[in-house]
Amino acid sequence: MKYQKKIIVTFLALFLFAIHTSSAYGADWARLMNESNEKVYAVDYYDDDTGAFIVTNDSGTEPSIILVDGGWENRVVYQPTEDGWYTKALYDVEFVDENTVIAVGEDGTIVKTEDFGDSWQDASVFTSNKLLRLEMYSTTRGWIVGENGSIYKTTDGGDSWTAQTTGVTEDLNGVYFLNLLDGYIVGDNGTFLVTTTGGTVWNDQSAGGVYEFNDVYFASATYGLVATSYGLLYTIDGGLSWTARSGPGTSNLSSFDFYSSSSGAVVGTNVAYTTKNQGASWTQYSIPDEDGSEMLFDVEYSGDSMTIVGVTSYLKSILFATDDQDPSAIIDFTSDSPSTDSSIALSWTHATDSIGIESYEIDIDGASYSDIGYVSSYSATVSEGLHDISVRAVDIAGNTGEASTITVIFDRTGPIVSAVTPISATQGALTSLSITSTDELSSISSCTLYLNGASQGTMTNQGSGVFTKTYTFSAEGSYVAYAICVDSLGNSTTATSSYITVGVAVSEPESPAVEVTQPEEEVGLDDDDAVVEDLSSLRSDVLIKSQCVGSTDINDPCRAVYYYDSENRRHAFPNEKVFFTWYDDFDDIIIIDSSVMAEISLSTNVTYHPGTKMVKFQTINTVYAVEQGGVLRAIASESIASSLYGSAWNTHIDDISDAFFRNYSFGDDIDSASDYDVADAIASVSSPNDNF
Repeated sequence: MKYQKKIIVTFLALFLFAIHTSSAYGADWARLMNESNEKVYAVDYYDDDTGAFIVTNDSGTEPSIILVDGGWENRVVYQPTEDGWYTKALYDVEFVDENTVIAVGEDGTIVKTEDFGDSWQDASVFTSNKLLRLEMYSTTRGWIVGENGSIYKTTDGGDSWTAQTTGVTEDLNGVYFLNLLDGYIVGDNGTFLVTTTGGTVWNDQSAGGVYEFNDVYFASATYGLVATSYGLLYTIDGGLSWTARSGPGTSNLSSFDFYSSSSGAVVGTNVAYTTKNQGASWTQYSIPDEDGSEMLFDVEYSGDSMTIVGVTSYLKSILFATDDQDPSAIIDFTSDSPSTDSSIALSWTHATDSIGIESYEIDIDGASYSDIGYVSSYSATVSEGLHDISVRAVDIAGNTGEASTITVIFDRTGPIVSAVTPISATQGALTSLSITSTDELSSISSCTLYLNGASQGTMTNQGSGVFTKTYTFSAEGSYVAYAICVDSLGNSTTATSSYITVGVAVSEPESPAVEVTQPEEEVGLDDDDAVVEDLSSLRSDVLIKSQCVGSTDINDPCRAVYYYDSENRRHAFPNEKVFFTWYDDFDDIIIIDSSVMAEISLSTNVTYHPGTKMVKFQTINTVYAVEQGGVLRAIASESIASSLYGSAWNTHIDDISDAFFRNYSFGDDIDSASDYDVADAIASVSSPNDNF
């Protein structure tokens, strides 16, 4: 008959609880179970990762077999439910091999799994006696002892069991085989049985008395130990005589576990001891301090770790394991960063631990670690910016693993974008418009140029945050220019608008009287001998123009004349009227190569020479006097204008196109002739350079 029921997650959740208690060897105890009215009777480990536990409630019904594979969090609880044996208490469990487990209990109950709990077979024997202790010497041979002198032997790995008779009626509590032939059984009232025939014949060498012999261990055919209800006994003559062993004193001892012939542990009521010399001396092992008396039923000891099981006098389950090993680091730690959301989604693969992972802790930017539970994903809320997030595992004993750290980005702010430059251009000339754009957290995906609200397409990324777009203005006037830049997360910024003033080129006379003589046969070709081809050789505070090659008309961009200032910038003249307030002719123009012209950045337009003219805008009737820096001051009356510029003052007024309104700034009004001195204004500048 096979029993299939498995109870997993919801039942197991009751057992998760951690306690930190220092042991004699500096280890921490991990509490694996904390249940009222539950007794943990037995524990057995096949290797460091694979174990089995027997749990039965206080009334002896609904037994559970807990199988662990790779840490306590990887455990499954089995409760077989057919033929009524789920109401029978179980008392011991043992591995036959890594997948085969046998458990024994009340009324001759014997259950076995050969597939690590996926299915169970009933191998029970016909008896009403409790089967208390199981010893599997090999994968085929084993013995069970129990009430009223019960002894059963298997030779087929636990599929079937044969009763062995001794005539003893005492309850038998422990069994140990030194080899296939030599075995030992102990029980109540000093019962001690020996076989040298593999259990065919059992010799009664009982010591008598009132003490219960609870468990037995032999290191050789002559030297052995017995855990009793009143301390520890040893023999050096194969059990013919027994002597009390000091160390454990008179404690009620219940169970041994030796991981080598000389090293092992014994536990009992409120105590645990270890030995490294076959029990000649013992060291007390500090156990967790629980409320009430602690009755330890069984122990698993490997030298590096110990697991104890039992129940308190308050009927509280005891299931602890020592753990001084840190859990591993988590792996596959990832996030959805960079993100425009302050909630960063994190995920990872669980850490591993010899006992089990209790929870995980998270730290953001080194502030402090906080518990986030046993999860493999988490949403961390961060402020805008760059953050280091660390996650580490905490095992059931409270040991913390190495932290894994990733850097995340929360960015919902668009790039920083400058205004478009230059702010002046020449009608018909190809102009390179540029901006700079940077983003502290993300990269710049693209920038688009807009003129008067219309997209002019994507700007070219020149590197170092510089983006450019060339454009030819077909008409003079004022243009609104701005750029919109988008970062790699889709955040965008619209830059502050620039106002680009576009003027017509200041043309030279048909036969300009320049210093460079142009041969008659090369009319329209600037003399190569006078062309500046290296910017470093160009002095400042001069007039410059590009070299014209071949036949060019008056509107060709090469005919535009610029003022070159001391800051290595060029300034366009909006028209000839402005030009002739500064210069009398075109005699001193320097011809430069077009490649050199391209190296010189275009800056603000040249404004009227202070004092030389009064000006007004075409759609505004106000007349202004001009001061240094392109500052316009409104003249309050005709009489003031007459006082300043004479009776023919109205012939000294030039109209300015509204397109050049932003070339100027405005100062205080001139309310009397004494507020403005024409001669001083003219003398305030010696060249356009003084105006910038």
